[in-house]
Amino acid sequence: MKKLQLIGGFVWVWCMMIALPAAAQHTIKGHVYDAQTKKPVEGANITYAANQGAITDVNGNFGIMCEESLQITVSHIGYRTYQRTIRDCDEGLDIALTPLAYRLQRITVEGRVNIERAESVSTLSLTDLNKQTGLRLMDALNTVPGVEMQTRSPFGGQRITIRGYYPNAGNNTNFNGLGYQLYLNNIPVTDATGTTIMDDIDFATLGKVEVIKGPSPLYGNEIAGVVNLYSERPQRNGTTLSEQLVGGSYGLFRSSTSIATQSDNVDLKLNYGHQSYDSFRPQDASQKDYVSVASHYKISD
Repeated sequence: MKKLQLIGGFVWVWCMMIALPAAAQHTIKGHVYDAQTKKPVEGANITYAANQGAITDVNGNFGIMCEESLQITVSHIGYRTYQRTIRDCDEGLDIALTPLAYRLQRITVEGRVNIERAESVSTLSLTDLNKQTGLRLMDALNTVPGVEMQTRSPFGGQRITIRGYYPNAGNNTNFNGLGYQLYLNNIPVTDATGTTIMDDIDFATLGKVEVIKGPSPLYGNEIAGVVNLYSERPQRNGTTLSEQLVGGSYGLFRSSTSIATQSDNVDLKLNYGHQSYDSFRPQDASQKDYVSVASHYKISD
Protein backbone atom coordinates (compact mmCIF):
# COMPACT_ATOMS: atom_id res chain seq x y z
CA MET A 1 0.00 0.00 0.00
CA LYS A 2 2.79 2.40 0.86
CA LYS A 3 4.53 1.54 -2.39
CA LEU A 4 1.39 2.45 -4.39
CA GLN A 5 1.10 5.75 -2.55
CA LEU A 6 4.76 6.57 -3.29
CA ILE A 7 4.33 5.79 -7.00
CA GLY A 8 1.14 7.89 -7.09
CA GLY A 9 3.01 10.79 -5.52
CA PHE A 10 5.75 10.66 -8.18
CA VAL A 11 3.15 10.59 -10.97
CA TRP A 12 1.35 13.57 -9.44
CA VAL A 13 4.59 15.59 -9.18
CA TRP A 14 5.58 14.73 -12.77
CA CYS A 15 2.16 15.80 -14.08
CA MET A 16 2.42 19.07 -12.19
CA MET A 17 5.87 19.75 -13.69
CA ILE A 18 4.46 19.33 -17.17
CA ALA A 19 1.29 21.30 -16.51
CA LEU A 20 3.02 24.33 -14.97
CA PRO A 21 4.93 25.42 -18.14
CA ALA A 22 1.86 24.69 -20.22
CA ALA A 23 -0.19 26.89 -17.95
CA ALA A 24 2.46 29.61 -17.96
CA GLN A 25 2.65 29.86 -21.78
CA HIS A 26 -0.06 30.68 -24.26
CA THR A 27 -0.41 32.57 -27.57
CA ILE A 28 -0.60 36.33 -27.62
CA LYS A 29 -1.84 38.08 -30.75
CA GLY A 30 -0.80 41.44 -32.09
CA HIS A 31 -1.40 43.91 -34.92
CA VAL A 32 1.26 46.09 -36.59
CA TYR A 33 0.29 49.20 -38.58
CA ASP A 34 1.72 52.44 -39.98
CA ALA A 35 1.54 55.24 -37.42
CA GLN A 36 0.74 57.84 -40.09
CA THR A 37 -1.52 56.06 -42.57
CA LYS A 38 -2.99 53.53 -40.11
CA LYS A 39 -2.57 50.86 -42.80
CA PRO A 40 -1.34 47.37 -41.80
CA VAL A 41 2.37 46.67 -42.24
CA GLU A 42 2.94 43.34 -43.97
CA GLY A 43 6.22 41.47 -43.54
CA ALA A 44 7.30 43.10 -40.25
CA ASN A 45 9.80 40.96 -38.33
CA ILE A 46 8.90 39.99 -34.74
CA THR A 47 11.81 38.66 -32.65
CA TYR A 48 11.49 37.46 -29.04
CA ALA A 49 12.75 34.91 -26.50
CA ALA A 50 16.29 34.10 -27.55
CA ASN A 51 16.03 34.81 -31.28
CA GLN A 52 12.66 33.19 -31.85
CA GLY A 53 10.65 35.02 -34.45
CA ALA A 54 7.49 35.57 -36.44
CA ILE A 55 6.34 37.76 -39.33
CA THR A 56 3.17 39.76 -39.88
CA ASP A 57 0.67 38.67 -42.52
CA VAL A 58 -0.98 40.79 -45.20
CA ASN A 59 -3.27 42.32 -42.58
CA GLY A 60 -0.39 43.13 -40.21
CA ASN A 61 -1.37 40.43 -37.72
CA PHE A 62 0.92 37.99 -35.87
CA GLY A 63 0.82 35.51 -33.03
CA ILE A 64 3.63 34.32 -30.69
CA MET A 65 3.99 32.17 -27.56
CA CYS A 66 3.97 34.41 -24.51
CA GLU A 67 5.29 34.05 -20.99
CA GLU A 68 5.84 36.42 -18.08
CA SER A 69 8.22 39.34 -18.77
CA LEU A 70 8.70 38.73 -22.52
CA GLN A 71 10.61 41.33 -24.57
CA ILE A 72 9.76 41.64 -28.29
CA THR A 73 11.37 43.66 -31.09
CA VAL A 74 9.44 44.70 -34.21
CA SER A 75 11.35 45.89 -37.27
CA HIS A 76 10.66 46.67 -40.91
CA ILE A 77 12.59 48.49 -43.65
CA GLY A 78 11.66 52.16 -43.67
CA TYR A 79 10.40 52.20 -40.06
CA ARG A 80 11.93 52.83 -36.67
CA THR A 81 12.61 49.66 -34.67
CA TYR A 82 10.01 49.09 -31.94
CA GLN A 83 10.84 47.35 -28.63
CA ARG A 84 8.49 46.43 -25.80
CA THR A 85 8.45 44.27 -22.68
CA ILE A 86 5.24 42.25 -22.19
CA ARG A 87 4.27 41.68 -18.55
CA ASP A 88 0.68 40.55 -19.11
CA CYS A 89 0.23 37.80 -21.70
CA ASP A 90 -3.54 38.39 -21.75
CA GLU A 91 -3.30 41.86 -23.26
CA GLY A 92 -3.56 42.41 -27.04
CA LEU A 93 -0.75 44.20 -28.85
CA ASP A 94 -1.42 47.15 -31.14
CA ILE A 95 1.97 48.30 -32.45
CA ALA A 96 2.31 51.49 -34.47
CA LEU A 97 5.55 51.74 -36.47
CA THR A 98 6.89 55.23 -37.14
CA PRO A 99 8.28 55.83 -40.68
CA LEU A 100 11.91 56.88 -40.83
CA ALA A 101 12.68 60.39 -42.03
CA TYR A 102 16.03 60.26 -43.85
CA ARG A 103 18.05 63.44 -43.81
CA LEU A 104 19.97 63.68 -47.05
CA GLN A 105 22.90 65.86 -47.91
CA ARG A 106 22.27 68.93 -49.99
CA ILE A 107 22.03 68.05 -53.67
CA THR A 108 22.42 70.46 -56.58
CA VAL A 109 20.94 69.35 -59.91
CA GLU A 110 22.31 70.90 -63.09
CA GLY A 111 20.73 70.39 -66.48
CA ARG A 112 22.99 69.93 -69.45
CA VAL A 113 21.90 69.51 -73.05
CA ASN A 114 24.18 67.74 -75.49
CA ILE A 115 22.18 68.22 -78.66
CA GLU A 116 25.06 67.45 -80.99
CA ARG A 117 24.82 63.74 -80.21
CA ALA A 118 21.03 63.60 -79.95
CA GLU A 119 20.72 62.83 -83.68
CA SER A 120 22.10 60.01 -85.81
CA VAL A 121 25.68 61.02 -86.59
CA SER A 122 28.07 59.38 -89.07
CA THR A 123 31.72 60.42 -89.42
CA LEU A 124 34.19 59.84 -92.26
CA SER A 125 37.86 60.02 -91.32
CA LEU A 126 40.79 60.96 -93.56
CA THR A 127 41.35 57.27 -94.27
CA ASP A 128 37.73 56.86 -95.40
CA LEU A 129 37.99 59.90 -97.68
CA ASN A 130 41.20 58.70 -99.35
CA LYS A 131 40.21 55.10 -100.04
CA GLN A 132 40.00 56.00 -103.75
CA THR A 133 41.43 59.17 -105.34
CA GLY A 134 40.11 61.56 -102.70
CA LEU A 135 39.10 63.98 -105.48
CA ARG A 136 35.38 63.18 -105.35
CA LEU A 137 33.47 63.33 -102.10
CA MET A 138 30.78 61.12 -103.63
CA ASP A 139 33.02 58.02 -103.54
CA ALA A 140 33.27 58.13 -99.74
CA LEU A 141 29.94 59.73 -98.82
CA ASN A 142 27.88 57.09 -100.60
CA THR A 143 29.22 54.48 -98.16
CA VAL A 144 27.21 56.12 -95.33
CA PRO A 145 23.80 54.41 -94.81
CA GLY A 146 20.88 56.68 -95.66
CA VAL A 147 23.04 59.20 -97.56
CA GLU A 148 23.29 59.54 -101.36
CA MET A 149 25.47 62.03 -103.24
CA GLN A 150 24.92 62.59 -106.97
CA THR A 151 26.80 64.69 -109.53
CA ARG A 152 25.59 66.17 -112.79
CA SER A 153 29.11 65.75 -114.21
CA PRO A 154 32.17 63.93 -112.80
CA PHE A 155 33.45 67.11 -111.09
CA GLY A 156 30.50 69.49 -110.98
CA GLY A 157 26.89 69.94 -109.97
CA GLN A 158 26.81 67.93 -106.75
CA ARG A 159 23.83 67.38 -104.50
CA ILE A 160 23.31 65.30 -101.37
CA THR A 161 20.12 63.48 -100.36
CA ILE A 162 19.78 62.40 -96.72
CA ARG A 163 17.20 59.74 -95.86
CA GLY A 164 15.54 60.22 -99.24
CA TYR A 165 14.38 63.78 -98.52
CA TYR A 166 14.63 66.21 -101.44
CA PRO A 167 11.93 68.93 -101.49
CA ASN A 168 10.22 69.78 -104.81
CA ALA A 169 12.21 67.08 -106.58
CA GLY A 170 9.72 66.88 -109.44
CA ASN A 171 9.37 70.64 -109.92
CA ASN A 172 13.01 71.71 -109.57
CA THR A 173 15.08 71.41 -112.75
CA ASN A 174 18.30 72.67 -111.13
CA PHE A 175 20.74 70.05 -109.85
CA ASN A 176 21.30 71.80 -106.51
CA GLY A 177 21.31 70.61 -102.91
CA LEU A 178 18.12 71.27 -100.98
CA GLY A 179 16.69 70.28 -97.61
CA TYR A 180 19.98 70.19 -95.67
CA GLN A 181 22.67 72.52 -94.36
CA LEU A 182 26.31 72.25 -95.39
CA TYR A 183 29.24 73.83 -93.53
CA LEU A 184 32.93 74.06 -94.37
CA ASN A 185 35.05 74.53 -91.23
CA ASN A 186 31.89 75.78 -89.45
CA ILE A 187 31.28 78.37 -92.17
CA PRO A 188 27.87 77.96 -93.88
CA VAL A 189 27.97 77.06 -97.57
CA THR A 190 24.18 76.80 -97.88
CA ASP A 191 22.78 80.21 -98.86
CA ALA A 192 19.74 82.04 -97.46
CA THR A 193 17.39 80.32 -99.93
CA GLY A 194 18.38 76.88 -98.65
CA THR A 195 20.38 76.00 -101.78
CA THR A 196 23.78 74.33 -101.49
CA ILE A 197 26.34 74.59 -104.32
CA MET A 198 29.65 72.79 -103.80
CA ASP A 199 31.51 73.48 -107.07
CA ASP A 200 34.04 75.73 -105.34
CA ILE A 201 34.99 73.26 -102.60
CA ASP A 202 38.26 71.37 -102.98
CA PHE A 203 37.32 67.92 -101.65
CA ALA A 204 40.94 66.75 -101.85
CA THR A 205 41.87 68.97 -98.88
CA LEU A 206 39.23 67.55 -96.51
CA GLY A 207 40.30 65.69 -93.38
CA LYS A 208 36.90 64.77 -91.89
CA VAL A 209 33.22 64.75 -92.84
CA GLU A 210 30.38 64.58 -90.34
CA VAL A 211 26.78 63.82 -91.37
CA ILE A 212 23.91 64.50 -88.97
CA LYS A 213 20.76 62.76 -90.18
CA GLY A 214 17.57 64.55 -89.28
CA PRO A 215 16.75 68.02 -87.90
CA SER A 216 19.26 69.61 -85.54
CA PRO A 217 18.45 72.79 -83.55
CA LEU A 218 22.13 73.75 -83.72
CA TYR A 219 22.03 74.08 -87.50
CA GLY A 220 18.69 75.61 -88.45
CA ASN A 221 16.33 72.63 -88.17
CA GLU A 222 16.65 71.52 -91.79
CA ILE A 223 14.50 68.40 -92.24
CA ALA A 224 17.09 66.25 -94.01
CA GLY A 225 20.02 67.07 -91.74
CA VAL A 226 23.48 68.63 -91.77
CA VAL A 227 26.81 67.92 -93.49
CA ASN A 228 29.95 69.33 -91.84
CA LEU A 229 33.18 69.41 -93.87
CA TYR A 230 36.52 69.95 -92.12
CA SER A 231 39.88 70.68 -93.75
CA GLU A 232 42.81 68.43 -92.93
CA ARG A 233 44.95 69.84 -90.13
CA PRO A 234 48.72 69.47 -89.72
CA GLN A 235 49.58 66.31 -87.81
CA ARG A 236 52.94 67.19 -86.24
CA ASN A 237 54.98 70.19 -85.02
CA GLY A 238 57.22 71.93 -87.51
CA THR A 239 56.84 73.02 -91.10
CA THR A 240 56.32 70.71 -94.07
CA LEU A 241 56.08 71.22 -97.84
CA SER A 242 54.29 68.61 -99.92
CA GLU A 243 53.45 68.12 -103.60
CA GLN A 244 50.87 65.66 -104.89
CA LEU A 245 50.21 64.67 -108.51
CA VAL A 246 47.24 62.59 -109.70
CA GLY A 247 46.57 61.50 -113.27
CA GLY A 248 43.81 59.49 -114.86
CA SER A 249 41.82 58.70 -117.98
CA TYR A 250 40.09 61.30 -120.13
CA GLY A 251 42.80 63.87 -119.44
CA LEU A 252 42.41 63.95 -115.66
CA PHE A 253 45.34 65.74 -114.05
CA ARG A 254 45.59 67.13 -110.55
CA SER A 255 48.48 68.90 -108.85
CA SER A 256 48.35 70.01 -105.23
CA THR A 257 50.96 72.03 -103.35
CA SER A 258 50.65 72.37 -99.58
CA ILE A 259 52.60 74.19 -96.90
CA ALA A 260 51.73 73.23 -93.32
CA THR A 261 53.11 74.44 -90.02
CA GLN A 262 52.20 73.62 -86.46
CA SER A 263 53.30 74.70 -82.99
CA ASP A 264 51.84 74.32 -79.52
CA ASN A 265 49.44 77.24 -79.98
CA VAL A 266 48.82 77.55 -83.71
CA ASP A 267 48.55 75.47 -86.88
CA LEU A 268 48.34 76.79 -90.43
CA LYS A 269 47.86 75.05 -93.78
CA LEU A 270 48.04 76.75 -97.16
CA ASN A 271 47.08 74.74 -100.24
CA TYR A 272 46.98 75.47 -103.97
CA GLY A 273 45.40 72.92 -106.30
CA HIS A 274 45.04 72.82 -110.07
CA GLN A 275 42.76 70.28 -111.73
CA SER A 276 41.88 69.71 -115.39
CA TYR A 277 39.59 67.11 -116.92
CA ASP A 278 38.66 66.58 -120.58
CA SER A 279 35.83 64.10 -119.81
CA PHE A 280 34.21 61.62 -122.16
CA ARG A 281 31.64 64.30 -123.05
CA PRO A 282 32.78 67.76 -124.24
CA GLN A 283 30.18 69.57 -122.13
CA ASP A 284 31.54 67.90 -118.98
CA ALA A 285 35.12 69.14 -119.35
CA SER A 286 36.37 71.24 -116.44
CA GLN A 287 39.38 73.18 -115.30
CA LYS A 288 39.62 74.43 -111.75
CA ASP A 289 42.09 76.22 -109.52
CA TYR A 290 41.68 76.05 -105.76
CA VAL A 291 43.31 78.12 -103.03
CA SER A 292 42.55 77.35 -99.40
CA VAL A 293 43.92 78.67 -96.12
CA ALA A 294 42.96 77.03 -92.82
CA SER A 295 44.32 77.95 -89.41
CA HIS A 296 43.57 77.35 -85.73
CA TYR A 297 44.82 79.50 -82.85
CA LYS A 298 45.03 78.70 -79.18
CA ILE A 299 45.64 81.89 -77.21
CA SER A 300 46.03 80.18 -73.83
CA ASP A 301 44.56 77.46 -71.66
